[in-house]
Amino acid sequence: MTGPSPAERARASTAQQMRPPQTAKEVPRTRLPKTAAPRDTVQPAPPRPITRDETFGPAFEAALDDQTHSIARAGNLTNVLFDGKASFTERERLILGAERTIHLQTYIFASDATGWRTARLLAARAEAKPPVTVRVIYDAVGSDDTDPAIFAFMRKHGVQVRALRETALFDRLNARWHEKNLIVDGRAAIEGGMNVGDEYSASGGGWIEKCFKKVQPEGWHDTDVRFAGPAAQEAQWDFIRNWNRLGPPLSEDEVRKALPPVPAYAGGASVRVVQNRPNDDEKDFAGTRNIERMYLLAINEAKTSITIENAYFVPTPKIRRALIAAAERGVHVRIMTNSAEASDLSIESYAGRYWYKDLLKAAEKLPAPHGSIEIHEMKTRMLHAKTASFDGTYVIVGSANLNHRSMRHDSETVVGMREPALALRMERHWDVIDEEAEPVTLETLKNDPWYIKLWSWLLHWFAYFM
Repeated sequence: MTGPSPAERARASTAQQMRPPQTAKEVPRTRLPKTAAPRDTVQPAPPRPITRDETFGPAFEAALDDQTHSIARAGNLTNVLFDGKASFTERERLILGAERTIHLQTYIFASDATGWRTARLLAARAEAKPPVTVRVIYDAVGSDDTDPAIFAFMRKHGVQVRALRETALFDRLNARWHEKNLIVDGRAAIEGGMNVGDEYSASGGGWIEKCFKKVQPEGWHDTDVRFAGPAAQEAQWDFIRNWNRLGPPLSEDEVRKALPPVPAYAGGASVRVVQNRPNDDEKDFAGTRNIERMYLLAINEAKTSITIENAYFVPTPKIRRALIAAAERGVHVRIMTNSAEASDLSIESYAGRYWYKDLLKAAEKLPAPHGSIEIHEMKTRMLHAKTASFDGTYVIVGSANLNHRSMRHDSETVVGMREPALALRMERHWDVIDEEAEPVTLETLKNDPWYIKLWSWLLHWFAYFM
């Protein structure tokens, strides 16, 4: 893929200058302060005395500003959406209520019942009186099994559609746009793990399930988050950046229409949107590993608990070391992921399983009253969520898995929120779905058949590409 032309860069620069003015404490999205720490030097923090009120406070937010090319926006209303019924109901409500713009990005836009329902809904809004501007981005690799007729239908009815590598599926195959978001009127957004398809909407029987012969009629476990307020404009800017990469950039008038003034809600949560853009030719954005740094900073900041739900848990060495260091300083770490039986990609589960021993052995050696590490695997129903909560205070929800692909190869988006009520709901949700899971212990790993151990050992060598 070639970079933007000089004219396109000039228009993009003009659009960037139109962004709302930032406060003195905010860091521009496109450049780092000269005093920022080197990007690959985030190390586990040593124990230090700190009060609960200070945890995930201003110092933590300032570190995120410096290391993730993002800013926190105060005054947002937030709500976590567990599973497809909740998320797709809210998506339809937002789409039907749109007045100016609807922006949807997804890795997979399936041509199943959910895909066609979404396509018709978007087309109806594009043809409404007055019309709503509707733009859709999808990844052509993720949607390679989708019937092209669904995109032709949307275009015919006024929906603007762009795809990453639409005519070159094997060009830079290793770098995909894995983001999933919906932004309406620049005022409200939904971000998380759900693509557009039956297995996500809880209709069950999507093409992924049929392909892997693991049909789960009740749909997959997954999590999105809805937020309304100033942070929605950060999500909007990320969509605009992606849109402009795939064709002629938006004009100044189009940018203004997409970004109307958005008031802050009194008492609303602090929310930041972090975008991972590996292999990006925007040198001043330098998006590689933004999300890995965010997770490292959050893990290092935790003092009591870390609760993780992640579909494909094949953690990078830095994430593994940080989790072990957290347990050493007294943090109780709980990880929920998929077994090979439940996963749509069993090779991810087998590769991740190779690293369980390191984590569990390190935790077993800790003397009281140090922390712990628990790993639980879903056995019957696919877990597709990518979430974490820390100390019952801070929450991360998004499209990024805790594997090398999401951390280092794919374009991803996650949302970070200092919202104790939301964190409590996340931790309770872990307890609920744990009824469908089984714990993995050192004894469990010891009793694995020899061929499973061999397969895990072989696959772990390819973890960098997973």
